[in-house]
Amino acid sequence: MDDIQNNVKEAFSKHGVDNPELENAISDILNQVLDSRTLSKRIWKDVIEHYERDEKVKRSFR
Repeated sequence: MDDIQNNVKEAFSKHGVDNPELENAISDILNQVLDSRTLSKRIWKDVIEHYERDEKVKRSFR
């Protein structure tokens, strides 16, 4: 989280923008996006594991 906030601050200062509220808003949005992406990856992994387990069970009854 701190890395994102630092990157946003650096980008703002590089472009001469001084707006801490906007920096915080952008940092929060980026953190939420990364959190949801991580969650999506975990959910996808879980779905794949369940699918593979179901396939093994189906094959065992053939």
